[in-house]
Amino acid sequence: MITISYTEDTLYVHGHAGYAEAGSDIVCSAVSALVFTVAEYGTIKGTPGHAVVHATRDAIQFGLTGLRLISKEYPDYVKIGGVRNGHEE
Repeated sequence: MITISYTEDTLYVHGHAGYAEAGSDIVCSAVSALVFTVAEYGTIKGTPGHAVVHATRDAIQFGLTGLRLISKEYPDYVKIGGVRNGHEE
């Protein structure tokens, strides 16, 4: 499962959807596309399966809108948690 938490200017994304085999997972691909799009308005760091994206508030909100749509369609594979306190874990 992909878990996502956020602050006003940061997305924290962890895990793999597990919808299909790595390389063929449309849920993971959709989440990745949105995360990398948001990162174009800021910075991204991490490793495969773990990303921290710092970006503008508008970019984060844009990304969350799309991520919520994916989570709504695939609730067993993507979970969006609440706002974090701003500290990386």
